[in-house]
Amino acid sequence: IPNLLPFKILDAPSMRDDFYTNPLTWMSSGSLVVALGSELYIWSEDHGVISLPDAYTSQISVVSSSKADFLAIGRIDGRISCWSPHALQSRSSPLRYKLASGICSMAWASINHNILAVGDECGNVTIFNATETGLHITGMHKAQLQLICGLCFSPDDSQLASGSNDNSYTMMDISNISAHKVTITERYKRQHRAAVKAMAFCPNRSSLLCTGGGSNDKTLRFWHSKTGTLLKTINVKAQVTSIGWSAHCRQLYATFGYPNPEHQTRITVFNVPSCTVARQIEWGPYVRALNSATSPDGTTICVAASDESLRFYDIWSKVKSSSPILEPNLFGSHIIDLHENI
Repeated sequence: IPNLLPFKILDAPSMRDDFYTNPLTWMSSGSLVVALGSELYIWSEDHGVISLPDAYTSQISVVSSSKADFLAIGRIDGRISCWSPHALQSRSSPLRYKLASGICSMAWASINHNILAVGDECGNVTIFNATETGLHITGMHKAQLQLICGLCFSPDDSQLASGSNDNSYTMMDISNISAHKVTITERYKRQHRAAVKAMAFCPNRSSLLCTGGGSNDKTLRFWHSKTGTLLKTINVKAQVTSIGWSAHCRQLYATFGYPNPEHQTRITVFNVPSCTVARQIEWGPYVRALNSATSPDGTTICVAASDESLRFYDIWSKVKSSSPILEPNLFGSHIIDLHENI
């Protein structure tokens, strides 16, 4: 297969070349939001680049948006800014909150679109309810021993996974998610051999989680999230920086930092559940992929590169597969298949 070239490249000056940064998110409205140093920008085909002012001036470490177009950013000094859809449209001042520790990761709930999870550099997860009037803490949990560099909710909002620089991820059960007080129950921890930043649940299978390890691990691992059972491991021979599932077919992609041994693959699309390679995208030897975001229609990915660029690739079509991820022995265990009603 010929190497796939980006159909668009945008300059991104001052974007941090940092494994732990998460500088972009693709909103449901179609706008791409990018953090460049301490500044925030919104880009779209129709309107070009628009600056989104914020009174805070410290470095932005993470950008995240919900399916309802709530937008949140976290900064290295613990400051959070959050815009509701109305505030974004009117360019009003954001909601603000200050945590005691630097912000490292964020994730919005999959169904309850105003629920935000925030991971900090001390290993704490804080749950917020974002309203038009404020950010309200509804739950907290000490999930990790070191900074939390990855967070994701399951598609049904019943589980929250956190990945950390302590080389592990933690699975938490979430109940009463929309209540004034959320119940967070830690289920288990599982190990990689390096930081776990990249993680994503399968969009149509709430109990299938994929995690990626950093430079001393270099693996993708598939888990049955309800039991913590390791289903499959792929040695990708590179630091894993992001993971995204297709909503239309049985595939996922992963982006990579610097590899070992040396190769130039920075994006790979895998078939699931076979884990065979569907496509590999190569870059030059001195540029690594830092993070990525998927377009609202599920066809395009935007990848943040260490050479201060954003690269756009069409990797999937809009045609949905006729075979969802439900086949027998999917989880490698007849007992788990029975548990999943497969």
